[in-house]
Amino acid sequence: MAESLLNREQIKPDIRVNPERAAWGVILLSFALFCVICATTTIGLQWFFFQSTVSLSVTLQPSKGTTSLRDSAGREDAVRSSQFMTIGDFVGTDTTVERSQTSLVFQDTERFVAMVTLKESTSLNVRNASRPRFQWGGQDYQIDLFNVLGELEIRIEDDLSRDIEMNIYSPQGTWIRLGDAGRYAVTVSTDRVSVTNWEGEAILVVPNSGIQARSIPVGQRAIVNGAAGTAIEVTDAPINLLRNNQLAFFTPNNLESGDVSTASMIGWGCTYEPGNTAPRGEHLAGFAPDGQRALELVRTGATATGRTGCNQSIGDPIAGYNVVNFNTLELQISLYIQHQSIGACGIAATECPLMIEITYIDDTGTERTRYHGIYAERNDNNYPLLCDSCVQLPVLIQKNAWYIYNSGNLFDLLQLPNPDPDQPPIRIRAIKKIRIYASGHEYDVFVNDVSLLAWNEALPVDDTASGG
Repeated sequence: MAESLLNREQIKPDIRVNPERAAWGVILLSFALFCVICATTTIGLQWFFFQSTVSLSVTLQPSKGTTSLRDSAGREDAVRSSQFMTIGDFVGTDTTVERSQTSLVFQDTERFVAMVTLKESTSLNVRNASRPRFQWGGQDYQIDLFNVLGELEIRIEDDLSRDIEMNIYSPQGTWIRLGDAGRYAVTVSTDRVSVTNWEGEAILVVPNSGIQARSIPVGQRAIVNGAAGTAIEVTDAPINLLRNNQLAFFTPNNLESGDVSTASMIGWGCTYEPGNTAPRGEHLAGFAPDGQRALELVRTGATATGRTGCNQSIGDPIAGYNVVNFNTLELQISLYIQHQSIGACGIAATECPLMIEITYIDDTGTERTRYHGIYAERNDNNYPLLCDSCVQLPVLIQKNAWYIYNSGNLFDLLQLPNPDPDQPPIRIRAIKKIRIYASGHEYDVFVNDVSLLAWNEALPVDDTASGG
């Protein structure tokens, strides 16, 4: 028994701990934990205050036809009026309505940042639209559009408080980076991507293709063919025959807004009819409801017809601008109808809230003037829609939404049959003047771009001419 007790005492471990060493261990462990907490808190606060982001406000503005809106869960809605949309949604324009359109307006606390207009049969996924959480944050505005298929018109505001980067990705992965204020056109099909840089900074990248990325200069168009393309082809964009197509204005004393009739709008002359009969319309250099700078044509408190508009002469005052060396000529106008008091275009179809007047000289040397109208309300009346000098029926669009009007090829639209059946049709030889004006009793219309684009479109090869 004594031997057993002795053995247990001999193998019993010494569990005494040095108090001083234990105290130092606790202090060092606590300090290390304190350092980790401080570092984590510092990094977290630095990220929260300087790097974290919040979503931009994105408004969906259908302007013609029905827009399809599908969320990430697959729920799909048909949208016919403006509404806010959620980041991650898929958007598609109507495939059954000719020249259907919808716009995505990106805003930062009600300040306009950018607008992306989807043309007919166009779809995309808004993957990201963000800004720094706080104004002092160092991040850029970031907009990412994925699976783009179709045709886009893009406007990025200048004088933004920070830089902006817009990334556009085709379903095949072709990447377009827009990195500055300006205007751009993008067309994406299954086998081709085209980017036109009207004003700004654009880069086209084709990953994993061996094709070198290209920066697209202002006034140039870049094209890459998906399947057979071996390089990015850069060519001249169409020529804009109008000066100051964005309707930039200069008001007295550098004011931000005012009556354009007392200011200066380079290249344009503005008038109102009737002359001194109250109330007359106004040409205001102001802002549309979404914050975009625009020329406003407005008239209120009237019960009789009036007209308010601006015009620009092109080329020689008598001979106009010769366009025979082009085969494509298109008029493009960006507009927003906020109000019209007359249904459709009035009793004679000449009082649309926006009327377009084209003066040209044809092959016979005859000067002609033709009209086209755009309106937003029908009002269930029996007014005619086609005026005597109108080239085609007016365009019906949604109210309170931006719409980009495109005339189509004026060479085809304005041609006349030749009295001699053995001779080709009578076509445009020269353009003399473009006029836009609001017409009716009361109206309120915004316009921020009027472009007359001329270029030579590649024509299809006629195999029958060679017996093919």
